[in-house]
Amino acid sequence: MSHTKHHTSHKKQNKRKKIRRYILLISVVLLLAAYLVLPGFLPLSAIFVEDYSVSDDGSAITLTVANASSMGFVRTLHAKEDSGTLNLTPIAAFGSINGRILACNTFTFPLSEDTTIIAFYRGKDCFETTLLQDETGAWVRKQAPQLE
Repeated sequence: MSHTKHHTSHKKQNKRKKIRRYILLISVVLLLAAYLVLPGFLPLSAIFVEDYSVSDDGSAITLTVANASSMGFVRTLHAKEDSGTLNLTPIAAFGSINGRILACNTFTFPLSEDTTIIAFYRGKDCFETTLLQDETGAWVRKQAPQLE
């Protein structure tokens, strides 16, 4: 009887070891997946307009963007129009903090007749005007304040 008891105890130990290995493996896989995927849902606040062009009829604008920071690539720009301002929130690409999975740097947005300002996300509830229409209706970069 003691031999059977010892054999059963050994089987239970092996089963526990296998379960621990599977739990460890699943944990590592989940952590790796989180590392690769989760940054792809975070907003980026150091994005700037590298270049832009407006369609001939003025109904759309194409922006080429870049990151002023050394980390992060843009996957998409979420656009929300509010009182004539097109607020753009850049969202990071997948593939860790500096991932390039689904990264893109050129985006086209429709422009309503009311849109006169394009602003980029700079932090929670904060957008900075980047482009605006001048008095002639042409799109121009916002000029930095002049120091005297």
